[in-house]
Amino acid sequence: AAPGEPHGFLTGLVAAAEAEAARRGIALAGAGIGVPSHLLGTLGVPYAAVLAPSGGLAPYGWSAVGTLPPALALNPATGVIAGTPTAIGSFPFAVEVTDGSAQTASAPLSITVVPVPVLSSIAVTPAAPALLTGATQQLTAIGTFSSGATQDLTSQVVWSTSSAAVVTVDAA
Repeated sequence: AAPGEPHGFLTGLVAAAEAEAARRGIALAGAGIGVPSHLLGTLGVPYAAVLAPSGGLAPYGWSAVGTLPPALALNPATGVIAGTPTAIGSFPFAVEVTDGSAQTASAPLSITVVPVPVLSSIAVTPAAPALLTGATQQLTAIGTFSSGATQDLTSQVVWSTSSAAVVTVDAA
C-alpha cells in the first residue's frame, strides 16, 4: 500500500452498509465491512450471521457498539453473530473491526427479531370433491401462518374421515 493508506484495509462496503452509512451521513473513508443482506431473526430459533472484512491484515478483532438482541453475541475473533434470540424487536448497533495493523472500520447494523409464525388456517383442496364410486382424489393441505407465509402441509397432516361408509382415506 502507498504511504498513508491502511494496506487497502476493508475496501468496498457491501451495498446494505454503504446505503445505510450514506443515509446516516457517515463517511467511512473507504473502509468497509461485509454485511449479510438479511439481518432477520426469529424468536427462539438459533441465529447466525457472518460479518466479513474486505482487505486488511489478519488477524481481525470484532466488537459491537450498542445492544445486540438479548442472547445474541458477536464473537470477537470470528465476526460471527450467533445465539438464540429471546426478545422481539429491532436492535440497532454498530460493528467495528480492527486488523492486525490496528486499522479500523465500522458499519451501522440492525437485527430485527420477529415472533415465531403461528399456523392460522389450513385450506384443503379441492374443497368439495365429487367422485364416482371407486375413483380416487389427491387432496392438498396448505397452511397459512400469522406472518402471511404459506406452506404445503399435505405430508404433515393426519387425514381422516367422519364417514368411513362413504369414503376411505389412504395416507400413501
